[in-house]
Amino acid sequence: MLKVTTTQQSITLGEGNTITLHCEVTVTEADEVWAFWLFNGRLRNTTHLQKARGNKTLSNTVKEYNMSLELKHVRLAQSGTYTCGVDVTATIRAQNISLRVQEV
Repeated sequence: MLKVTTTQQSITLGEGNTITLHCEVTVTEADEVWAFWLFNGRLRNTTHLQKARGNKTLSNTVKEYNMSLELKHVRLAQSGTYTCGVDVTATIRAQNISLRVQEV
């Protein structure tokens, strides 16, 4: 199982505010899992969520992770598409979050 979900599809907020973007990742415990955040298609950061365990019995055991990205004092230039995703053995799943920053 490999799934990425978010409830934040489209967000509008005023310049200078702080926001935390959230995604939930669901994977099987046997897999090697890397998570990432992109901004307008460019890599912002990566995180190693779990090592491969090589244990076939864990392939049916599901684990959930919460990913977050905090954006402090946002500027107009930070408007765009943020993508949270995971890479599991060259299989990628991702969700986009559209952020629109307005002048105040």
